[in-house]
Amino acid sequence: MMNFKKILILLFVFSCISCSVSKIFIINGKRMHELSGECGTIKIQGSSFKSFIIIAFDFDNEYFVDIDSLKIETYRSDMEICNLRFLSKNKKLTNTKHKFKEGESLSVTFNLTNKRENDMISLLPSGFIKCNGKPIITDTIDIHFR
Repeated sequence: MMNFKKILILLFVFSCISCSVSKIFIINGKRMHELSGECGTIKIQGSSFKSFIIIAFDFDNEYFVDIDSLKIETYRSDMEICNLRFLSKNKKLTNTKHKFKEGESLSVTFNLTNKRENDMISLLPSGFIKCNGKPIITDTIDIHFR
């Protein structure tokens, strides 16, 4: 939660500098989406700053993340994801597999070229986040930009 607050502060500073406003996006119809299962709950929230996107995952238990397994789908052929980065504890993750404990968070940042208002991307079911060897993202998660 603390890392997410730091990210929001950085977004606020960037928005003041460039005179653009950061916008919280909608995930499956809500500002914050929760993935619940036998291991606990993962809170997902984020915001966009023009073409810069931040998605934060807050963990309440022990989870394993394989950053190579993240699947993001764009809905227009001219939209492209670039500069994909994974951050935890304000440091870029360079290895592909990571263990997260209760209270830790993961931020996924990227640029989305040709993003327009009311566009959408989706996080597809994958082994990106696992608990007890089972994938947590089992349904498509839609992210709408307003």
